[in-house]
Amino acid sequence: MLISKSGHREATYGGRIEQTAAGLHASVFRLFSRYVPPYANVVDLGSGDGAWAKRLHDAQYRVTACDRKVRKDRGFPYHEVDLNANSVTVFQRGSMMRSRFWKLSSI
Repeated sequence: MLISKSGHREATYGGRIEQTAAGLHASVFRLFSRYVPPYANVVDLGSGDGAWAKRLHDAQYRVTACDRKVRKDRGFPYHEVDLNANSVTVFQRGSMMRSRFWKLSSI
């Protein structure tokens, strides 16, 4: 657990800062894993540093991460997608939508 400059607690997973309330990823993962079977294809929208995507990847989910800034060498596909722009055309043109995804996730 880290303390940010603003004094808020920050959690990390796999060396990546969870860009959400401390403990939220762990809580949501417990629910998520109850309903989504391992090896399911999952898209993580707004991945940031990839903490949520890494947690899913480590639990045997087939993760595709998306964010405005692509992070390399994450162990799973990472695509540049600006969710503030017209993302529909990006998804339609991109190769990532050739797969069927079990769930779309963004925390």
